[in-house]
Amino acid sequence: MEIRAGEYQTAGQLLSAKLRDLGWTKRVLASVLEIDQTTLGRILSDKKSLDATLAIAFEEVFGIPAEKLLTVQQEYDLAKARLITSPNPGRAHRAQLLSELPIAEMVSRGWIGPVDVRDVGAVEAELAAFFGNEYSDRWP
Repeated sequence: MEIRAGEYQTAGQLLSAKLRDLGWTKRVLASVLEIDQTTLGRILSDKKSLDATLAIAFEEVFGIPAEKLLTVQQEYDLAKARLITSPNPGRAHRAQLLSELPIAEMVSRGWIGPVDVRDVGAVEAELAAFFGNEYSDRWP
C-alpha cells in the first residue's frame, strides 16, 4: 500500500485502509498489537488520538513509518482544535504588554500595585497611574 500525501485526513483512516488491504478484522489486529479491541476501535474511528508507542507498534505491524502516522494524527488534532477554539485577542495583547515592560519587577519594587497579570485592564490601570497617562499601544 502506497501512502500518498493528503490521501488520508486522519491516522484512523490510514490504519483502517491498511486493515482492509490485509483483510484483517479489528479483533485480529487487536490481538497482534496486544491491545483492547475497544481501544483499537476508538483509534480507528478517530475518537482516541494515536500516541507514539502505538505508532511504533503500527509501524512494526503495517510498515507505515511511525513519523508519518504521528504527523497525520497531529495535523488532524490541530485542525480539530482550530474548529472548536475561539480566537483570544486578549492573549496576544497580554503577551505584548508583558513582553514590553517588566511588570513583575515593577510590582516587586512597589512601583505598581499587585495585579493579576491575566487581568489586562488592571495591569493597564496600574501602568497608566504609574506613567501618568492613558494606556497606549506603546508605553514610553
